[in-house]
Amino acid sequence: TWTRTQLRWADGRGAKSASDVMLVTVPLLAGSALLASSFQHGDSRTALEDGLMMAEAASLALLATQVAKLAAARLRPYAWADPAGVHEVDSRLSFWSGHTAFTFAAAAYNLIRLRTLLARPA
Repeated sequence: TWTRTQLRWADGRGAKSASDVMLVTVPLLAGSALLASSFQHGDSRTALEDGLMMAEAASLALLATQVAKLAAARLRPYAWADPAGVHEVDSRLSFWSGHTAFTFAAAAYNLIRLRTLLARPA
């Protein structure tokens, strides 16, 4: 049978590093595609507006994440496994992932904007 210990990373630093790399690269790649499309159409003002709107969407997602984490005060999984972990500063900030919220906000904005750009007549 599968258990949590079989699925768990032997060294959590690798998982954290992979998550941090994806936090940066996914929105950057999506944003680069958006900016390239705007510049291809010769519209630098739209490219700037897109960058600002994407930053706003990501900022609002991160703000909502922090508010939810502070309001819910849900224990992180390691705090359940090790009672000593309950007293760590961020042990009660586990409601949803800030990495996921940021990446999803950036990707969702890019998807909506790219669909709009693709629908424009050439």
